[in-house]
Order: sequence, then C-alpha cells, then structure tokens
Amino acid sequence: TMRGSIDKLPSGAYRLRVMVDGRRHRRIVRARTRREAQLMLADFVAQVGRLPADGHGISVAQLLAHHQRHADWQATTRALWDNLMPRLPAWFTATSVADVRVPTLARLWAETDLSPHLAARLHDMLAAAWKHAVAAGWIASSPFASIRPPAPRRAPIRTPTADQVRRVIAAAPVPWQAVAFTVAATTGMRRGEIAGLQWADVDLERGELVVQRSIAYTPRTGVI
Repeated sequence: TMRGSIDKLPSGAYRLRVMVDGRRHRRIVRARTRREAQLMLADFVAQVGRLPADGHGISVAQLLAHHQRHADWQATTRALWDNLMPRLPAWFTATSVADVRVPTLARLWAETDLSPHLAARLHDMLAAAWKHAVAAGWIASSPFASIRPPAPRRAPIRTPTADQVRRVIAAAPVPWQAVAFTVAATTGMRRGEIAGLQWADVDLERGELVVQRSIAYTPRTGVI
C-alpha cells in the first residue's frame, strides 16, 4: 500500500511524505502554491513506487543519481558533485549499495587520486547519500560512520614579501588583473569573492569593500 501527505513548513517550503509498505520516504520541496506541491507529491509517489525494495536491488551509481536529483544544494556544491562523481572508480559505482562495507570504503580511499581535502569532501557527500539510503529503508546502517578518508594535511603557509607582491602586481598583463591582485593582497579576499564584486559593493571615500557574493566557473554549468 502507498499513502502520501503534504505539510507546509515555517520556511514556506513543503514537506512531502510517502509511506510504502511501512517505509517512509520524505522530500522537502519549494512550490508557489499547495496545488503545485500536490503535483510534486504525485510525481514523488510515482518515483517511490519504482524504487527497489532493498539495497541489493540498487547499485551505487543508481543511489548517487537518485540522491543528486533530490538534493537541495547550492550551485557551488552541485558543481563540486559534478566534478567528483566521474572520478569514482567503475568497480565502486557498479557495487550493490547493500554490499558496500568498511573494507569497500578502505579500498576506495586507497585507490583514489584525490587530494586529502577533496577526499574529505567526497566522503561527506557519499555519507549524505548513504544516509538517504538508510532513511529509505534500503540498508539498516551506513558504513561511512565507521571510516574516514585521509585527513587533510596542512601545508606550511609561505607569505610573500611586500616586494614580491609589488612585482606580481606590476607584471599583470592587463589593468583589471592588477586591480584584482591588489585587492587580494590587501584584503585576503578569495578569487570568487573578488570576481563577484560590483561597484555597489565599493565605497571609495571610506575605503571599504563589502563581500556580497562569490562567483565560480565550471565547464558544465558556466558561471555560477
């Protein structure tokens, strides 16, 4: 049997709930009207009805695709996901979700060519997908709670001298790059924050900049 319900949250979003044979599935959506939320619920019910009964019927690749479709991410997080997922080995994505154990993850981290920082980010993303699988009733527990990827190593910070900074700025091929280098050197702002600056964020009289946004570029999504 399958039942569905809708709750409106204080944030204005809607929580969709679908109960299938005693298993509860939930999703948070944003809709302009309750009628639109009801249409989303109908689509959710149809999707849940096609889900496998347990983790032996779904591969890692299928779980990750399902998690990606329903994750409420910011654009930068989605861009990172798109960058990291193709770097997972084929043997791992073909594995049944129910067959992923701690030794499986140990092998994954041993074979990955990611930096410790990116490996940690990938671990957190995969752990979120497995948490989704637990909530869906496909598996009883997540192996990600018992293993961590290699810890990021902190490289020593080498601060350039004032003379080196002046030479970098002077060597900028175009004026706007010289301005960007100057802002970076004097404020510590990140590249995306500098790229996101607009004139409304600048107060020349008071010598102030306000960080309002950050811009990034990925080949798949362009500027985000």
